[in-house]
Formats: sequence, C-alpha cells, structure tokens
Amino acid sequence: MFCCFSVFLNFGNIQILSIMIRSLFSLAILCLVATTIYAQYDLNANRVWVFGNKSGMQFNGPSPTPLSSQITTGEGCASVCDDNGTLRFYTNGNKVWTASGALMPHGQSLDIPTSQALTTTQPALIVQSPAAANIYYLFTLGIRLFCYRVDMSMNGGAGDIDTAFALTHLQLRDSLAEKLIAIPGCDHNIWVLVKSTHSGQFFAYNVTAQGVSTVPVVSEAGYSEPPTYYQGYMCASPDGHKIAVTSTSHLELLNFDITTGKVSNGRVIDSQAFYYGVCFSPSGRYLYCNAHTIYQFDLQSCDPAASRTGLGPSFLSDIRLAPNGKIYFRASPISLTHNFLGSIELPDLGGTACHYRDSVSGTGMPVLDPNSSGTYSLGLGNTVVYPGSPEKSINRLYLDTCICRFPFSTGFALQSEAGFQNYQWNTGATGAVLNVQEPGTYYVRYQTVCGMRNDTFRIRSLANAISLTFNDPVLTASGGFQSYKWYKDGALIAGVTGATYTPLVSGMYSVTGANAQGCTDSAFLQVTIASTGIQELLQNGRFRVYPNPASDAVFIEGDHSRDAVLTDISGRRILHAGNADKIDIHALQPGFYYLKIYDPSGALIRTVKIVKVPAR
Repeated sequence: MFCCFSVFLNFGNIQILSIMIRSLFSLAILCLVATTIYAQYDLNANRVWVFGNKSGMQFNGPSPTPLSSQITTGEGCASVCDDNGTLRFYTNGNKVWTASGALMPHGQSLDIPTSQALTTTQPALIVQSPAAANIYYLFTLGIRLFCYRVDMSMNGGAGDIDTAFALTHLQLRDSLAEKLIAIPGCDHNIWVLVKSTHSGQFFAYNVTAQGVSTVPVVSEAGYSEPPTYYQGYMCASPDGHKIAVTSTSHLELLNFDITTGKVSNGRVIDSQAFYYGVCFSPSGRYLYCNAHTIYQFDLQSCDPAASRTGLGPSFLSDIRLAPNGKIYFRASPISLTHNFLGSIELPDLGGTACHYRDSVSGTGMPVLDPNSSGTYSLGLGNTVVYPGSPEKSINRLYLDTCICRFPFSTGFALQSEAGFQNYQWNTGATGAVLNVQEPGTYYVRYQTVCGMRNDTFRIRSLANAISLTFNDPVLTASGGFQSYKWYKDGALIAGVTGATYTPLVSGMYSVTGANAQGCTDSAFLQVTIASTGIQELLQNGRFRVYPNPASDAVFIEGDHSRDAVLTDISGRRILHAGNADKIDIHALQPGFYYLKIYDPSGALIRTVKIVKVPAR
C-alpha cells in the first residue's frame, strides 16, 4: 500500500507543485530486514473457475482441467470452492447455480437485471463470512450494488439465498462503474471495493464477523470515468497494497490501505490504449493489461509508462492470476469453433522473459465455451478472498516513492501517512513529516493497529524538461537525457533510442526521455506527411497558445472550431474549455499541465504543456 501525500518544489519564494512523483512497489529496499507480507490473496481459494457459456476450469492438479457448467454470461461472473478445491456455487450476477448446475431456489432472478448482469465486467463477487465457513456474502453489481447471504446448509446442503438476511434486496449504492473487487484486511475482515461512475470516488464496505457494514469508507482519489462508457476492470495486488483500474481512456494505479479501507494517490500511468483486463504479478512488481495486446508494466520504474512492453496479441478480455502462479487470458481467436486461453508462464520476470504464450491448447488447456456456437464471453471470473488474521508485521513496506525534479536549495517536505504512532526516521527525526535538504534515501517506521510499517522516499537528481520539435523531416527531442523511447499513436517504435527520429507516415508522435537516475519527462507532437514533404501541420488549421508560462489565463488563437481540455500531468481532466478562446487557470495549483486540442470529430490534434506559475 502507498499513502497520498503532497510534494512541493521551491524556487526562492515560488512553490511549484512537483509533477514527477512516481510511486512504486518493492519487496526489498535499503538495508531493511526481510519484509513480511501479512495479507495476501489465498490463490487456493480460486482453484475453480466457472465462466463463459457452460464452461470453466479447475486447478486441482499439475495442469488445469476442463469443467462443465450451466453458466451463461457475456462478461463477468464469480465462483467459489471449499478448502479441498470442490466447487460450491457460481453466479453471473443475476442467477446463482449450485455445484451440480441447478439453479438455487431463491437464486433465479436477483436484483441486477439480466441485461446488466451479462454486460458488466465485474457483476458478482463472493466473500466468505469471517464468522462461519458455511456462510458466503454475494455482492452483485450493475449500476447498483446489492448484497445477499448464501447459506450452504440450506437446500439439502447445496446452498441457497437466505431471504431472512436483512440486506436482501436492499440497494447499497447507485451510480457505480462496472468494477467490484475484494481485498483482505488485517483484522480478520475483508474490504469490498466499488467505484463511482462519474467521479473519482471509491467506496469500501467492511465485511467482519459482525456482518456487512452498510456505511462505506469513502475516498476521493481516482480518475473520473467517462460518463457514457465506464467498462474495464479493477484489480488488487496480491498483498492488497495497490489497485489498478482500466477504462477506455486510461490505466490508473492507486494505493489501498487495508488498515483503514482508504484509497489514495491515484495516478494515470498510461493513456495510450483502451485497456480492459488487468492483473498484477504474484509479487506485485509487474502489471499486465489487455488491450488487444498483452502489455507489461514494471511498477518499480520511476515512470511505469516508459517501461510498457508489448508481449503479443490477445482477445480483448479479462486477464487473471491462477493458483499455479501463471496468468491467463483469452488468446486471439483461432476460429469460431476453437478458442483457447493464452498464458504468461513466468509473470514475475520482466519483458519477454515472462514467457508469453498465445495459446496453451497444446499443453492440455481446454477449449473454451464448447457449446456456445462461437459466442465467447470476456470474463474469467472474479477473484475470491478469504478473511484471515495475519501475523502482525515487524517491518512491512507500505510506501516506496521515487521523486524526481528536486532542487535542494530551500528544502523539501516528505509526508508519510499521518494519524499513526511512534514515527522514527532514519535521520533520527520523529513525526509524520520530514524536511530534507539533499537527495538520498529516507525512510520512516511507525506503529499501526496492524503492526509496524515503513515509508521509503528515494530522492533522485533533477531531470531536465523535454521538448519535441519538428524541422522537416526530423523530429528532435531536447533535454540531454541518457535514453529515449519513441512512440507513434501510442505504439512503441522498436529500436529507436536516440534523440532524433525521422517519421515516414502521419500520426501523433511522442518521446520519453530518462536520465541516469531514472527520472523521466515526455512530450507529444502531431505530424502530418504532405506530398511536398514532412510538415508540422494541424489537421484543422494552426493554433497558437499563449502566454506560457501563465498565472491567470491561457488563450487559444486559431481559425477553426475545436474542443480543448486541460489535464494534470497524470492525465486527469481538470478543465473542459470547449471552443473557448480563454481558459481561466488562476485557481489551479502552480505546476505543469497539458492542454489537449481536439478537432470536431474528437481526434487529438495537438498537446501543449502549460506551466502555471503564481501570480505576482
């Protein structure tokens, strides 16, 4: 887990909000003793997957084996097994089936309509009661969230919905995105997490031995989902410290505090593709995402977006960590009658060493949806977590933060997670905040109800700002970085690592530069290839943005209609200016922002980095 904190850079009397904070996860850092991970998913709880249309898999042997079921779903679903790996029941969010494939007597039509259940990425979640092994809470999600209780002693031992449960048919929350996950807590409890559709709010419901709390922990930390399209998955790292969220426009990484249920420090780590499925590696170091291509991100990098590695094609679908430590996804369809799972065989290794496989049909992986007549679902099922009472950690890493762009002349405030006890920094200082004067590695230990935690801050050297210019026919990146990565329309241009590139076709080109300390910056430019040569043209005319830097307002000068959006450095939308000629920025914090200009069709035609400075 990570904490949310504010960092400021100081130039004399001018404070500029730091834009180069990169949060990452590491299991070994400094000279700390071995970290104890104290709340992990029990992957053995996920040894039975029921998904798709009358299909599934079970992981009770060295290789997964086929499983026949009665489920029908277009996207998400959920299933659960007992400690021996025997299936107990499964659901698509609208109906609940027993292990034998019969509908539960009171599970034939739940509150989420069939149309919503079949088209929601994560419509169902099963959580075992912390008080009784034979009781499960079933959460269902469309746009609304509901909770039921399944008693396995009912229906002759096959299980049924307990209609006497107080929350049955009671709506817990409305206006939610299609994201529903469980995260183990630290005190024999489980957090059930959902996200708002139209804002950055998250809602964490606490499941304890006393039942389900109907008053959630509310966090304002995330990216606002597009109001008309909010598909995509949410996933937690195996230790519960981080969550990843996908949508049509971005990939977001956030911190989750299993002590409090709070979500914090949301940041968009990539916005170059429509990411759908998302999954962490077993250690939490690597993040895998499905966007018709399987991508890997290294979360130990100061700039995870710069580490993005395309591994190979896939069917746009869920991607999920299995009990055998491998990650599975739907492979690219071979034909309408043959559809298989692809896999990441060694997901804790970087790049191609992770061993991406497009299809594992040759090693016993079953054909999916054998009775579906070519209609395949996108989901592989929601992850099941069990409550636990993990050992109190004596040295658990909570926050590992890389900070770049740091001038040291006037000091710098490092903010740890506040509200706990006995803060002790490696410098000898106490308290949640430490003021430092020079680069280096700083860490603080403090006491929580779940044991000792550590926050680590790695302060790196100042990175230059990068700029991208086009002098027909060459694109040139400034900044004097050690290495560069070039992209066209979001796709990495393989083998190009220098400061210049000659484009051959029109498109949106971007470059990311990294210095020796891992600090990065990026820039974007639209290039159109004309018959007379390569020219820097905007698709619907030229625009001039001024002044820049600015303190109160930015003006856009041009002779064509447009749609302008101002975002922060992470990609989060700040202002929607539309076709206005003036953008009022006086209320914004000093720092860097991006002004994105779109043509009337919605195509991005220019991105301008805006510097907001304090008014004099």
